[in-house]
Amino acid sequence: MIIENRWSWGRLLAAGVGLFLVYNAVMLYLYDASEWLVAGIDAVIALVSLGITWWTLKSFKLFSQRPKFSRSMKIWGLIALITVMIMMILNGFFQNLPLLFGSNDFWLITVIALATGIFEETLCRGLFFSGFLDHTLYNGNSFRFTRSAIYSAFLFGGFHFVNFLGGNPAVVFQQMFWAFVLGVFLAALRVATNTLVWGILLHFLLDWVPSISGPIRQSGASWWELIVVFGPIFIASLIFLVYTDQRYREIPVENV
Repeated sequence: MIIENRWSWGRLLAAGVGLFLVYNAVMLYLYDASEWLVAGIDAVIALVSLGITWWTLKSFKLFSQRPKFSRSMKIWGLIALITVMIMMILNGFFQNLPLLFGSNDFWLITVIALATGIFEETLCRGLFFSGFLDHTLYNGNSFRFTRSAIYSAFLFGGFHFVNFLGGNPAVVFQQMFWAFVLGVFLAALRVATNTLVWGILLHFLLDWVPSISGPIRQSGASWWELIVVFGPIFIASLIFLVYTDQRYREIPVENV
């Protein structure tokens, strides 16, 4: 049912950590380089990560066959998606589009956002999520999808720790928080759609904003605002994953 990977879970996790360390070492080396050079290297590393993920996982699919969606799974999956759309609206995504298309840096912003979406999704929802899923399958743990989503989301949130090098610590902690929540949602999205493609596209859209090529924001929202906005996303995604674990154990499968 779950497609067998070419590499063991340990090699998948090690490959992900290795790619992350290489990426950050290169970005530190290019700290004073031109934005277009950084964007180009960004894109190259993203494509390397894409290729490694495709080869090691044999596909961007998670299942060769998957459980049918129950009514509860559909409801909670829809709630999670709606809450993410509300978050994008509150964050000014649609209001920023005219600024984005009118920006002189439109193509630079697009390249950076696409490279970031490809790299982080293939790394976190590809190598890490599949690695943790293999580990839980190997050890016979319950709530395999839920655990794997949380573990990979912790890494995704933790990786934003590097922003302490140039950002306000309070803002970076908030970035780590919402990155963790979105990491759980994006893992649920991979399970629901049986592909990394939609996660890459959504990640691209979330980063496709005029400020992505600029410095790290030095002011953030209040924690209450973050909890109100991201709390429902986390809860709905988590419930969807728990239902997926139950469904995966209990019912026959259908071809994807």
